Amino acid sequence: MARILIWSISEITVFKWGLEEMLYTCPVCCYPGLERQPRQFLICPSCGTEFGYDDATLTHEVLRYRWIQNGAAWHSRAISKPHGWDPWVQLALGGRL
Repeated sequence: MARILIWSISEITVFKWGLEEMLYTCPVCCYPGLERQPRQFLICPSCGTEFGYDDATLTHEVLRYRWIQNGAAWHSRAISKPHGWDPWVQLALGGRL
C-alpha cells in the first residue's frame, strides 16, 4: 500500500490512500510511527527493539540507555528515516530526556 509519512517536530502522521491511520509510540525510543502496538514480533524501525524478545529480559529503560549509548542511530534499513528525523527531539517529545 502507498504510504506518505509526514514528520514534524510535534507529530507524525501516516496517510494510507487518503485515510488517517492510528499509530503507536515505541516505549523505548518514543518513535511515534508504529503501525501496531509494541508487542511480540514488532521491531521498532527507529531503535531496533524487537518487542517480546529484547524486552523479555531487559527493561525499556535499559534498552533506551543502550540505544542512546550506541549513538541513537536510525535502525531500519528497510524503512527510511522520516525527513528531518532527530532522535533527541523524538526522545524529548516523548518525555524521556
